[in-house]
Amino acid sequence: MDFENVNVVTSDKVAITGWFIKNGQDTSRVPTVIYFHGTDKNASFRLRKAAELYRAVECNILLISYRGYGESMGRPSEKGMCTDAETNMTYIRSRTDIDQKNIWVYGESLGGAVALYFTEKFESEIRGLILENTFTSLIDMIKYVHPLLVSIPETAVGDCLRGLFASPSERGARYSASIHRRLWLWASPEHQSPFMSIPGQDPLRLLSRNKWLSLKRVGCLRLPLLFLSGEEDEFVPPNMMSELFEASASEQKKLVRFPGGTHNNTWRIEGFFQSVADFISCNGDISTNSEPRPQTMTKLT
Repeated sequence: MDFENVNVVTSDKVAITGWFIKNGQDTSRVPTVIYFHGTDKNASFRLRKAAELYRAVECNILLISYRGYGESMGRPSEKGMCTDAETNMTYIRSRTDIDQKNIWVYGESLGGAVALYFTEKFESEIRGLILENTFTSLIDMIKYVHPLLVSIPETAVGDCLRGLFASPSERGARYSASIHRRLWLWASPEHQSPFMSIPGQDPLRLLSRNKWLSLKRVGCLRLPLLFLSGEEDEFVPPNMMSELFEASASEQKKLVRFPGGTHNNTWRIEGFFQSVADFISCNGDISTNSEPRPQTMTKLT
């Protein structure tokens, strides 16, 4: 694959890095996909997957690590990562060698939440959005991780968890450790979580500024949407993808379920990238978008 290193500075002066993978035939005559990676590792860990996407769709791909990931500077937060996402569009607009009317967005896991923010902000410049194993909101993930919180109002979740973290009992300590291990992935996307590494840091402070309201955002979008859901996702419950699909206001949306697909290997299942290629092909012709296609659900066997 032909590629260029990307080094850009965000509006709040954070240097972030990544790659622009160029289609070998003609960058101006193919789709360009802006790829938002998940919470695990950084963009470099998605290069193999990006290569498969590149081959299946015959597209250009912009893949940049969020602040605090890989060689990107800074510290992750919802506000900061959204600023990083906006920088992707600034970069895309600066390229004169691509078709500015053929821009697509792909988001996996936490990257799906970033992609939803990005697409809502720039919907008029985007042809379609693809979401893979994405959650409905951070608070929903916390309640899923710890069922005790299901019946507790959102405003009380912080107080409840603070109590568990502060509990001096052995049972409280076990609960605290369990929450720590699974909550930090969503409250802070670094493996070395800020509130795990800083003594006395209250992990629930992050909830006040990190919400990732994906369910709300997807309901505002009208552009074509593809939902790719692994039925054996052990981290994000598959029903969240169904909720996102149902909440979408798009008249051109499709949900594809992949039996056996886990959180990180759904893309390895046969038919995955063909689903993406078909989606872009079917919705890529501007002249056909005036006649909405029916909303569908598909289960690959």
